[in-house]
Amino acid sequence: MDGQQRLTSVTLRLLLLRSLQASRDDAVNVDELIASVKFGQKSFNLDVDERTPCLEALFNGQSFDVSGRSESVQNLYHRYLDLTEAFPEELRGNALPYFVDWLLENVHLVEITAFSDEDAYTIFETMNDRGLSLTPTDMLRAIYSPTSMKPSAREQTIAGATASWRSMLPEGSRTQLLQSLAAKPVFDEDSRKTQRRHARGLRSNRYRIPPLAP
Repeated sequence: MDGQQRLTSVTLRLLLLRSLQASRDDAVNVDELIASVKFGQKSFNLDVDERTPCLEALFNGQSFDVSGRSESVQNLYHRYLDLTEAFPEELRGNALPYFVDWLLENVHLVEITAFSDEDAYTIFETMNDRGLSLTPTDMLRAIYSPTSMKPSAREQTIAGATASWRSMLPEGSRTQLLQSLAAKPVFDEDSRKTQRRHARGLRSNRYRIPPLAP
């Protein structure tokens, strides 16, 4: 339910490192971390249909025309260009394969499996209650995705809210609005502390996570 942004960021970094190593004899293979081949069919580990053409172009070291593409795909490609521009020059030379090895050895992805929607939202609240402030988008998602709803009703609510959101703002302006909202404090620190205490109280009184199976 969560983590796609992190997986996207990691995938873009791996694509960049693959591109930077393209002409090197000492290249470190990162292909299997980006895509896999089964029964002769290649699929990206970050498997989102609308992103596949863009990822395919980046995988092959080609540019990509984002004209007419969704805002998500445009952001994906532009963030790759940002990473390319920001990547340190000192790591592009002899140090590059060592940096790739360091990255592969020190970045770990942990999969957490929730066996119910209630557990999933409890895990989400717990992992975001560690002193780091939630963004306005995170808080809205938590408010309008209550665990009391049946999955089908929740999906309809989210789909309806998404459609309304997209109809209110033209393409491209939503990102600017979210960035401006994120730059402004929504609550002061006392309000944030109250919010965290309330969340802890809800967890202690309402949620029960079953013990892990041996």
